[in-house]
Amino acid sequence: MAGYGKYTFYHYFIILIKKYSYSVSVFKEKRNIKNISAMIITSKSNMIEKFTANGKSKGIVERYRIIIPTKQSLRDNTDLETYREFQKLTAIELKLDIYVDTQALNDIARFYYPSSLKSTHIIIKSKKVMDISSIELEAIENVKKEKEIKKIKISKKSYTQIDNKKYNISDKSHSNYFFYIDVELILSVSILTIIQQYETVIKEYQESSYQYIKTNLTKYSIIDNMIYDFKNNKTYNTLTYLEMQLQTNNLNTIATKLQDITGEDYSKINYEIVKIAIDSVLQTAINDKTLEDGIKKYFGCKYCRFMQDSIQIANKIINLTEVGVDKSMIIKKLMNNRNTLLAQ
Repeated sequence: MAGYGKYTFYHYFIILIKKYSYSVSVFKEKRNIKNISAMIITSKSNMIEKFTANGKSKGIVERYRIIIPTKQSLRDNTDLETYREFQKLTAIELKLDIYVDTQALNDIARFYYPSSLKSTHIIIKSKKVMDISSIELEAIENVKKEKEIKKIKISKKSYTQIDNKKYNISDKSHSNYFFYIDVELILSVSILTIIQQYETVIKEYQESSYQYIKTNLTKYSIIDNMIYDFKNNKTYNTLTYLEMQLQTNNLNTIATKLQDITGEDYSKINYEIVKIAIDSVLQTAINDKTLEDGIKKYFGCKYCRFMQDSIQIANKIINLTEVGVDKSMIIKKLMNNRNTLLAQ
């Protein structure tokens, strides 16, 4: 790095000026660099025709570098992602982002050929020397956030593929129980709504395209209805967050608690298995009591009652038309079973 008084040269940008754009001298007046110390110098390729790999001409244009002394250099352990983000932010700060050679900005080990001794150069003298400390901190923070978001995206697949064995979830078409918990419906509930039930939200804010919340316990980033807990380095969806708070993986308990919060019932009737149970028990039942006892035994529950147009199993009232069963058919079948029994 070259000296510049008591300051240190750290970086410079390669600016590609197109032939219909500003000249070197005009460019100086148009940009923010007129307010800071800098030097503009044409490169060895200035006004020389260059070609692409396919032989297409890039044209004859002005090419020059802007050398900007800074109050400090970047930290020695700066990684590639942070370096690139810093370069991008600096170009934006100086309003050079539409002119810079982005390939050069991304290259942390860029080699620059010396300019000719006859190169045009302009020195911009100013008492102000660029302070890059705030831009560097912003670059570090941006890269950190981006890594956190990537981590959530990578883990998203595993956190949305629910462990059926852990939560004792069966395919409803093969289940032998009359209702099931709609896990997909639970996952669709806003996780922010749930957090507000268990933690005190101190601040909600947006940075770039990312949403963050700070609570009395930790700080979260939110993406696709999932959260990343910065303090505990854990990722949650709605179901796993409730499991953590309730200290249980019992889906019935989780669904009941969630219903208390949202007012929505997350248990869904398995109408097909209810019809199978009724048809099965009706083969031998002779009255309402034996029919109800048979249903209780079939599902292993303590309560069952047939009503005019519905049946209650445990705490679930099920309309018979939704099951595809007619009450008059049930009465007729019970009567036939009694007559058959009496005839024996």
